[in-house]
Amino acid sequence: GQYRAAYDHQRRGLELVAIGAHFLSENVSATDAQAWMRSDAKSPFFSRAVDQLSSHGIASKLESSHRWVELIKSHYWRLSDIAHVRGMAAGSTEVQPSHGMISGVELLEFSPTILAKVLDTFLITIGFVALLMALCNPAVLFDLDVEAKFGLNGPLSGFLESGQVERLHRLLPHSLREPLIAIAAGDETVISVKRHFTTMPDLTPQQVQEQVDQLR
Repeated sequence: GQYRAAYDHQRRGLELVAIGAHFLSENVSATDAQAWMRSDAKSPFFSRAVDQLSSHGIASKLESSHRWVELIKSHYWRLSDIAHVRGMAAGSTEVQPSHGMISGVELLEFSPTILAKVLDTFLITIGFVALLMALCNPAVLFDLDVEAKFGLNGPLSGFLESGQVERLHRLLPHSLREPLIAIAAGDETVISVKRHFTTMPDLTPQQVQEQVDQLR
């Protein structure tokens, strides 16, 4: 299997999410973000992106109490060590065994043990991706009963359905899950969003049926 590539794709994915979180930060101007989108500006390094995100808002509060930056950086550097073959621990024997070469083509070996390690690492990576998403938009941590308020025509982005909120909670790193939710619950923006949804009336069955009819 392509085990080293799997680690490298995780590293690249985590890096891209961190950069996206960086440009969504309140401390980064829309002009800078747009310049990056046009490829007119260089991408910030992973550490800089994470440090920037942790300098304000709920990310700063979570960093003060639970040092999440050190955790995510440690995981990222581990993925980088494997992708860049840092030493024997990241060498072919440990990460990408093969049966040999035939006409310059490497015959990769299947290893259930290494595959299990890759998948375990993938779950950790996804946990940090979920964390970055929640830090950028903490409203996704709460069930706002979107379906009852909007029916089939929910907001294009920024909010999750009830089941999706539960799955997001399960994906978050265990040590950070409850502290993050507690901090986010006291955030003024989150409180305002929750208040707004609470004051919205639920759609009537007739209104939902009208939405269904419009889709036919």
